[in-house]
Amino acid sequence: MELTVLTVKQLNTYVRSLLESDTNLMMVNIVGEISNLRQYSSGHIYFSLKEDNSIIKAVLFSNTLYNNRIDFNFNEGDRVVVSGKVTIYEKDGSYQIICNNIYKEGVGKEAENFKEIYNRLKQKGLFLEENKKNIPEFPEKIGIVTSADGAALHDINSVISRRYPFCELFVFHTLVQGAEAPELIIKALNEADGLGLDLIIIARGGGSKEDLSAFNNEDLALSIFNAKTPILSAIGHEVDFTICDFVADRRAETPSAAAEMAVPNILDIENSLAELKSKIRFGFFGLIKNKEKTLDFYKNLNVFKNPETLYVNLERKLNEEEKNLKISYKNILNGFSNKISVNSANLEALSPLKVLTRGYSIVYKDNKIINEKTELCENDRITVKRADENIIFNATKIVREKI
Repeated sequence: MELTVLTVKQLNTYVRSLLESDTNLMMVNIVGEISNLRQYSSGHIYFSLKEDNSIIKAVLFSNTLYNNRIDFNFNEGDRVVVSGKVTIYEKDGSYQIICNNIYKEGVGKEAENFKEIYNRLKQKGLFLEENKKNIPEFPEKIGIVTSADGAALHDINSVISRRYPFCELFVFHTLVQGAEAPELIIKALNEADGLGLDLIIIARGGGSKEDLSAFNNEDLALSIFNAKTPILSAIGHEVDFTICDFVADRRAETPSAAAEMAVPNILDIENSLAELKSKIRFGFFGLIKNKEKTLDFYKNLNVFKNPETLYVNLERKLNEEEKNLKISYKNILNGFSNKISVNSANLEALSPLKVLTRGYSIVYKDNKIINEKTELCENDRITVKRADENIIFNATKIVREKI
């Protein structure tokens, strides 16, 4: 029976394919203690993880550090949890884990806790923009909740004193890290909120995620949300985010940035006032100049140079109007007079008395004109009206003849 002979490389390649095809080894989480830590100029980091008498090599490539934004600040002896895939380094036949993440043991639980609190508070609406209070533009009294011994207080005080020295600062000392910190921060915050200040800054300098964990406390987040005073959060550095940052009315990247955000710059105000003063001055003189031009225009009008011409022209116009009014009045009267004469002639022509002068008569019975409907009987009293007399008689006999 012929034996298959493999080269060392062939064997290592085969073992590598077995390891990398095993789904259980494509993504594993391993806890251990760092040893043999080395970081090269290429940015790659090599180390070993050991536990009792067992050891495994690990590598963290520079592109993974950059893409996953890993802040590698670990030292020999640190207990860490690494995530990655198991493979073999064919050159020396040693198997290793290629890491895509690394964090201190216990930090993973903190991350999960952070995520749970974040989601819970988000569902309650604590992060909504509509619930946030406005930061005052010109605060007179600012409270600072921080450690009186920390650099954050020094930075805030220095920036505000330089930018806006009119502002009065009130410091509320508290621990900013450790197990007791959340309760003490809440106590300091409530004290500051009860003084009627214009603004409260909650601040601490940079630190590890463990150092900032006090600001991921749910009770502290609720205290910030329920505060009557606008709150500015300035915790850690630019890349650091805590629960307090999300629930505060506004977040600053650093304590110094918070101070700049909290107050205006007196130099900017002075420049703005100087610019405004210049605009008012320019506008005022421009207004006067326009009014002077308008005044000169009216002064050069003929009516102001020779005002008597205004009255002469008005008097001439008034005389013409009076003359026209008289003519119109006379024409109206003549029209009415002519109309009355015509109507009088028409009325006279239509008058029954005018008909009587031509030999006609009007016959009455009981002062009513007799017509075809009038009943006539014997002995009725009849009146015949003529142009110059009335003839009254009694009917003795009535004879009706058809015409």
